[in-house]
Amino acid sequence: MNLWNMFGSDTKKLQAIKNVLTRYKIEITSGVLLSLYIYIMSGTNLSNKKQITEVPSSYAIALNDSKELMVKSSPDISEENLTNEEKISQILTNYNLTFEEFDTCAAIAIAEANGDGTNYEEAHNVINAAYNRIISSTWVNYLGDNLYIQMTAPSQFTVYESKAYQKYLGRFDLPGYQAVIDFLSNTSDLTAHNYLSFRSNDSSQEGRVELVEGGNLYFNELVEEDRLEDIRQKPSSLIRTLKKS
Repeated sequence: MNLWNMFGSDTKKLQAIKNVLTRYKIEITSGVLLSLYIYIMSGTNLSNKKQITEVPSSYAIALNDSKELMVKSSPDISEENLTNEEKISQILTNYNLTFEEFDTCAAIAIAEANGDGTNYEEAHNVINAAYNRIISSTWVNYLGDNLYIQMTAPSQFTVYESKAYQKYLGRFDLPGYQAVIDFLSNTSDLTAHNYLSFRSNDSSQEGRVELVEGGNLYFNELVEEDRLEDIRQKPSSLIRTLKKS
């Protein structure tokens, strides 16, 4: 996927972005484009000269002599006040994913969570179920320990096979997308569940649990003897230097 495509087909917008990067002598790399994309989707105005040199929360962008984009953290940085950019960087490292793979996983979770992307809790439950499969020895033996492979495998998530997930790619503005980021980065306030599977709400069957009213019905719990290392508990490996790819 060409990262420029994330900004859409608005040629004026693309040219404005390129002009800003050129003005500040910032080398156009995949890391820079990802940072800008997340920043723009969060509602930042690119036309504001002061804003383009600052990242929300406790981060500031500075350009070093080798023209690498540096992200400097404040002394009081904690897991609770990470920006989405930092959370995604952590996710890509801890789960061995490309940005495109992560984006696909998030879009699948949103599409499976009642379809409109506004249900934070249900999207949280869906990505939780997918995550449980990569810490289950049974599922890992079946499809491996990569989240993207688990979620795009045949006959697993119907919205992937039907391509219904595609309209949610890059939708950082949706609560459901935020739920996926929060869960995988282990910065969510919601309690994780142990279910590995779910069906739509209209598929009634004994033993299936409705975690959210009107949401999916969950079943097939992960048992302790089948549980592998909890990836979400890994120490933070945040990418604070966005170097040339």
